Amino acid sequence: MTFMVGLFTCISGIAQGAVEMYVMKQDAVDFQYPVSEIDSIVFYNPAPDTDPFDKQITGPTVAYSDGATAQMTNPFFWIRFAQGKGINTDAAILTPSEIVSFNQAMVNQGNLRLTLPTSLANETTVTRAQISTLATTYGYTISTTQVPNFSGNRNVEYGIVTSFSQMTNIPTTSPARNDCETGLEVSEGVVIYYEYSNCYLVKSKNYFGWVPKSTIATCSKGDFLQFADPSNFVIVTAERLQTSLGVPTMLRMGTKLPIVSQNGNFVTFRVPTRTGSGSLSSQEATLLVDRNEYIHVGYLPYTTKNLLKQMFKMLGQPYGWGDQYSDRDCSSTLWTAYKCCGFLLPRNTGQQQNMNAGAYCKSVGANHTAVMNALNGTTYRPGTIILMSGHVVMYLGYYNNAHYIIHQSGSSRSSCKVTGLSIYNALTYIKAIEK
Repeated sequence: MTFMVGLFTCISGIAQGAVEMYVMKQDAVDFQYPVSEIDSIVFYNPAPDTDPFDKQITGPTVAYSDGATAQMTNPFFWIRFAQGKGINTDAAILTPSEIVSFNQAMVNQGNLRLTLPTSLANETTVTRAQISTLATTYGYTISTTQVPNFSGNRNVEYGIVTSFSQMTNIPTTSPARNDCETGLEVSEGVVIYYEYSNCYLVKSKNYFGWVPKSTIATCSKGDFLQFADPSNFVIVTAERLQTSLGVPTMLRMGTKLPIVSQNGNFVTFRVPTRTGSGSLSSQEATLLVDRNEYIHVGYLPYTTKNLLKQMFKMLGQPYGWGDQYSDRDCSSTLWTAYKCCGFLLPRNTGQQQNMNAGAYCKSVGANHTAVMNALNGTTYRPGTIILMSGHVVMYLGYYNNAHYIIHQSGSSRSSCKVTGLSIYNALTYIKAIEK
């Protein structure tokens, strides 16, 4: 019997020359599906010189609909499709420095609710008027009970997320669906404006709201930058890392953690933790950087192949409005895939639809007819963003006379799936992030 740590277990004797068959383990961290579907997911072990995710995938049925087929749930179906259209799927679409320029241009755009971590770290005080303005921007009501009408400037505190943090529009540690706004990842930095009950009112790099105090550790400005803006880091590329892999808390895709040391393919990184008094501490974890792609040193190169692989690792994952239950909604799913390549995208579809920043965001549309004319007349790269009112999807390609997409679908506990684009008749914009 062959055993591959944390991912696949050989289940059958194999004749010489035959392809080994593996069934996904329930605690796997890549290509995770609802537990009820685990037994229907079958992978075939590729040759040693091929990409470990280049496998034939069968099922589950929750991962495709509306004209899509089971074979379309394999990212390499679309990678090979793109290659057949003349797209170099391994070529860098933008360089790291161009992505930095893109991020800065989007921050400068001003209406996308984006702030660089270094700018957060430069905040020192806040006024009641500034809090009120932020609340109005996000559609919140901040009562004088929650935040009194203090006069003058109030000193802010810095905080680091130490476990998945649910940001809400009211101070609560047991949010209902409509209270949820977004999720904050471990090691993410926040500026703390006020404390009420068991919650902090904070601003992150792309949102503002209430978070449970138990998920935030207070720290100095220097420690804030060490975790929120490290120069040498690993990024979680698995859908999520569980504590069984030696990390002190669950880590979701896109989590960025500072490197302590690297010895060959083993990387030791620092995971922030919270002391009993609420201040910042940390633990070290060591993982192997291997073909299973749990973590990556630095951002992934921004290529068509990497973007599709990251998006498809979330295939079959349940829907979570505002990241409720640590799941993801449509905009969170899409921006998580892009985040692994170093992008700072807006959190919500309304702001993603407004992206027009700099030379690297090419926008087409304004209505359904314009979008469809563009799709029918141009070969768009898989990974291109397509928006409509209240929803965002990732384009895959035009195959057998139909356009296909991958997206987090549904309004309540549905799943990320591949579908035909024809189910939507009110598209608004195409956003191609490229030169």
